[in-house]
Amino acid sequence: MLESVLFESSRLGERQKCEARGMSPQASSSSSSSSEDFLPTSLRSGALRCTSENTARRSIPLLGFPLAARGQEKVPGMGTTDEGAVTRDKCIRMDLKAMEENYRQRNRTCFILGSSGETGKVLLKEIVERNIFSKITLIGRRQLTFEDKAYENLVQKVVDFEKLEEYAEAFQGHDVGYCCLGTTKAKAGAEGFFRVDHDYVLKSAELAKAGGCSHFHLESSKGADKTSSFLYLKTKGQVEAEIGDLGFERFSVYRPAVLLVDRQESRPAEWMARTFLGAFSSVFPTAMSIPITSVARAMLVNTLQDGEQKVEILENKAIYNLGNIGDKK
Repeated sequence: MLESVLFESSRLGERQKCEARGMSPQASSSSSSSSEDFLPTSLRSGALRCTSENTARRSIPLLGFPLAARGQEKVPGMGTTDEGAVTRDKCIRMDLKAMEENYRQRNRTCFILGSSGETGKVLLKEIVERNIFSKITLIGRRQLTFEDKAYENLVQKVVDFEKLEEYAEAFQGHDVGYCCLGTTKAKAGAEGFFRVDHDYVLKSAELAKAGGCSHFHLESSKGADKTSSFLYLKTKGQVEAEIGDLGFERFSVYRPAVLLVDRQESRPAEWMARTFLGAFSSVFPTAMSIPITSVARAMLVNTLQDGEQKVEILENKAIYNLGNIGDKK
């Protein structure tokens, strides 16, 4: 993950210069870029709608109030800036509730790989609380225990990742798959890291595809590139490309920057990075880091959307925006 930090740091100077001129880094290279470019294609042209005394079925794009959100301009027909922002948030959450109910009626099932990891735990919590799947299966190397009764209907499949082909049954009959598997070079060594983040992930995707999974979600990393000279970023890029070639009906890749989370395991290098980035993110919330809850919520919200592309890559900014939509507060 520190390799991803180094990758981002090399671009930070350009980003700050662009923002100082009142434009995004994308805008500095392309005049046609817009705030909606940070969202998946399925959300760019779509709009959420609500009815109020001041608006007659007004169309509200997900990023349709950039000025209101920044407090720079009053939105016509929506009251004061603060009132407009509040109305927008209410409309988005009302629409999200409708989307959840609609998805719930489809009687879909899912599996989660890496549910004992940081992202996987938060994702599982979100999925259980929102109750959008008729069946949730956890696939992992050990049985997990839960005190909350909300988790009592979970199905758990214990597998040996070194012999995954012998556990093909665990991957059968799921509509949606979430992969949050991952380790570090420091923890597992270079060979062990590649085996987990590439071999286990790719084999799981292959079995999921053969088992009928139509939508596969992969947590990757900012800067993932199969041609990178960094092992971490190269491995992430390779597995993205290889899973993309499997031909899922829909394949969603999430490339978060440094994850802001208090890990239970000790990772000193990441702790140092989070200490610095935690303060930095208050000024530039998506420049080099992202809250882990934003990643999990983005994966869930994106599940509710009908994708327009077979393969979609969500960079850090898009993940952050979707995560905010999924915030239930």
